[in-house]
Amino acid sequence: NAVRSPDMGTNFTIVWPKTTDYNQYNIRGDQNLGSRQKLFERFTLWHINSSANNFLQNNTGTHGWHSTDQAVVGDTITLKSNLVADVRASFLRFHNVTLPLSCCTFNEGSLGGNWGAYQTQMTFPELPQPTVTGLHNFGPIPTILDTDNAYVLSGNLTQILGRHTLTYGAEGRKIEWDYVQSNSSGGFLAFSGDQTGYGFADFMVGQSDKSSAQEPVLSKGVMWYYGAYMNDAFRWTPKLTINAGLRWEQPGSFTETHGSLTTLIPTLPQPAISNAVGRPVTGGLALINSPQYPHKTWQQLHWALFSPRVGINYSPTATMTFSSGFGISYLPPTVAFSLGPYNAPTNLSTTTQLNPSLSDPFPTGITPPPGRSQSYIDGLIGQGIQSPISNQTYPYQMQWNLGVQKQLGNSAMIQVAYVGARGNHLPLYSVNIDQLPDQYDVCGYDSTQPQCNGHLLNDQVSNPMFGVVPAKSGPALAGPTIRYGMLLKPNPAYQYMTEDAPSIGDSAYEALQVMAQKRFHSGSVLTLAYTLSHMVGTADVLSPWLENNRFGVGGSIGVQDNNHIKPDKATGYPGEQSISSFDTPHRLVTNFVYALPFGHGQRFGAGASGLVNGLIGNWEVNGISTFQSGFPIAFEDNNPNQLQNLYAQGNAGPGTGAGVTRPNYAPTNAGCNAHPAVGGKPSARLKSWFNTACYTVPGQWAFGNEPRVDPNLRSQGIDSTDFSVSKAFPIHDRYRIDFRMESFNLFNWTQFSAPNDQADTTIFGQVTSTANNPRLIQLSGRFSF
Repeated sequence: NAVRSPDMGTNFTIVWPKTTDYNQYNIRGDQNLGSRQKLFERFTLWHINSSANNFLQNNTGTHGWHSTDQAVVGDTITLKSNLVADVRASFLRFHNVTLPLSCCTFNEGSLGGNWGAYQTQMTFPELPQPTVTGLHNFGPIPTILDTDNAYVLSGNLTQILGRHTLTYGAEGRKIEWDYVQSNSSGGFLAFSGDQTGYGFADFMVGQSDKSSAQEPVLSKGVMWYYGAYMNDAFRWTPKLTINAGLRWEQPGSFTETHGSLTTLIPTLPQPAISNAVGRPVTGGLALINSPQYPHKTWQQLHWALFSPRVGINYSPTATMTFSSGFGISYLPPTVAFSLGPYNAPTNLSTTTQLNPSLSDPFPTGITPPPGRSQSYIDGLIGQGIQSPISNQTYPYQMQWNLGVQKQLGNSAMIQVAYVGARGNHLPLYSVNIDQLPDQYDVCGYDSTQPQCNGHLLNDQVSNPMFGVVPAKSGPALAGPTIRYGMLLKPNPAYQYMTEDAPSIGDSAYEALQVMAQKRFHSGSVLTLAYTLSHMVGTADVLSPWLENNRFGVGGSIGVQDNNHIKPDKATGYPGEQSISSFDTPHRLVTNFVYALPFGHGQRFGAGASGLVNGLIGNWEVNGISTFQSGFPIAFEDNNPNQLQNLYAQGNAGPGTGAGVTRPNYAPTNAGCNAHPAVGGKPSARLKSWFNTACYTVPGQWAFGNEPRVDPNLRSQGIDSTDFSVSKAFPIHDRYRIDFRMESFNLFNWTQFSAPNDQADTTIFGQVTSTANNPRLIQLSGRFSF
């Protein structure tokens, strides 16, 4: 890492060694309880511990560890010669801890000033996090304590009746999420130079621009899942088998032990606001199990989810098989990170102070998390609110395939398949359902349009909600005047209304898959696999702060226009619909295992023995080569414009952007030449990976027309080969020594990372890093006995 000075550049560099230990322990027992019953037990403990990254030796780093505990007991009983029962009980625990090195008993009083008064007000007392403009700053270090438990009881019966193999089963799960997270429990302070003109000088005189502290409460979520299924494998003829099944599920929804969950109700009446603005206004939060929302679960339960599955296998000859299948699967209810109980606004409080002193950044104290509090919910008018909507359509995926497998002679085979998948009602991370209607966007710069009533969006007008919206929410909505655009929003009483995990996304995937394999008499194998695919949709990932770090993919980290998730056919506006950021049209993988024909009994040196055979025999080489199209590029602007910041942006939650604007694609621009693609070797395109003249930054009151993911431009693809050589040394019949040398990225090929995708930066379109590792060679040995 490095500390930077605006005048001297990088003047301090340190490389910190970081080690990670993995440990796994397994215990298993098997018993035969008579001739018809078998019992087994297994326990597994897996643990990973990463050393602290304490770069500056002053406890500004972090430390983390994870563990998984698994325990299962299974009982298989043969009830009849054609009837077998299988019952299992299992437990799974995942434990995740991420802690700043100064957490969680740091003596705040050691900082002087009034810091000692905050000791008991902080959930996790730890060092505060200053951010000084002009210097290198460490990013927020989260404090995370997470324990997830799953208790599962399942059973099934397998019955053979003639040509039918019938299977019946059911299971129940209890899922527990105990989770707490804060990114600034010890306080965050910004020093940007507002006081002295220089950020570091502000820090030295102890005058901050803004302080904030985020204090969470441990949430304890509980969910119950139930499912049952039946399946029939019917061998119609010796050449034709049909599998047909049906599964029923009630996937469940979280309750919270402390009753602190909230739900977003778009139709919740707001009579006081409606009277003030002179039109019906609805929308707000309600506590679960309250008069406004008389349900105990976060979302309403779904009791009619049925998923059929069917598969057909047909073998016209002994060397050829046709197969096809179709099935529907419902997504697990825990797949959406934003649906965790820890995201409920009642489980987190944020205290902010403008222009505080460093010695007393929170003069009125740090606000504790409210928990289950109706008065807190009522007091959120004038602020931003977020929660899921209770009556979402449940997300599901359809999958299908059609393939043929053909054996060629005694040692080769080829397989060709068409596969497809479609995701329906997929969750997005979040959207702002209180965005300014798009018809008013023009009012940002043209007040003469009839819908603008002679006002620009940022004109200050008399505030009809003055005295109705609590003054503590700030002057933006509670003052005597208000921006005219705020009164045009669906609910002008809130800064935003963020809906968590709305089920409005979709995806579609199709692929042609070809695989061929050849086996040789020596035991060598050559395999080739090729995939031609295409993927589109409005949804890619639910945790873009993670996926976006992998080759720059993951799509934009926020929705641009919440009012148009789907494309607008009338105007041609793409909305969030685009090719997927994981779309890879071509992927070819070849691998081989080749036993060298030297040594005793081989083609060369067949009569070798003793030392000679020990030197030339039992050599084997392996190789894997991967060739893949590059991932497409997702554009965005580094600085959202006024339309996004003031009237479209919501709170997307921890770790992800709250809204983005994208550039305009303008093929008629001077210098664009009608297409942004640029030819040439990757190494020659690093300063201009594509023609940036084809893109412009939209004005302050418009959304860009660029799709969520660009359909024409891609980062560099994969062209990589891994290779290994191994040698076995048999010692009599009981002992063996294996030596192996492995080389990853054998030819030391460089894969460049995606170019900068932010159209309003000076490095737009430039490649500044690599995506892969250089050649790595490792040696290993193993002794078997």
